[in-house]
Amino acid sequence: MRLPGAIRIVDWLRRRQVGKDAVGLNCSTVFIKSSLDGYAIRTRVYRPIEDHGRLPCFVYFHGGGYVMGVPEGAAELIKLFIKARPCIVIAPDYRKAKQRPFPAGFQDCYDALLWARDNASDLGCTNKVIIGGHSAGGGLTLAVALKARDSGTCKSAYSQYLSTQQFIADISRKFNETQHLLHRASVAPAAEPPSAYI
Repeated sequence: MRLPGAIRIVDWLRRRQVGKDAVGLNCSTVFIKSSLDGYAIRTRVYRPIEDHGRLPCFVYFHGGGYVMGVPEGAAELIKLFIKARPCIVIAPDYRKAKQRPFPAGFQDCYDALLWARDNASDLGCTNKVIIGGHSAGGGLTLAVALKARDSGTCKSAYSQYLSTQQFIADISRKFNETQHLLHRASVAPAAEPPSAYI
């Protein structure tokens, strides 16, 4: 599958971030075996530097239209999650549609959820598992939550889809405190994001 030139350039720029650690977090990489075909799913693990004891596990799926992106591209957002609620973030670099069409990316995300559940103790996690993502990762979040619920293999404590409007407004407020790209008055309040307890 050949992608348009602009998307290839953006993907190339994002892929240059692979392996870069987020400043202010303990970062590591693990490889999870795909139950679909044995593929090694490169997965980033992000932890707060301070010791908080056992923390909830947050399995996070990055955005990118199902065709681009890497977990490292969402490092600033992951830092905000950890700052707001200390947790251990598991972020798989799921396969994109151009690399291996559906169901590979979806299955990679589901396998990451199961891996987090099975390795919670070794990771220093509580038995609470949260799943979430933005954009394409939000779609994967909902699909994984439904499969986990329907199969009964994993009980997720909480799942959340981060809407684009909410995401842009939050990023604008956090990173542009003095010179807003979007002003609070110009952004309609984001509705409460849908959530599913399963």
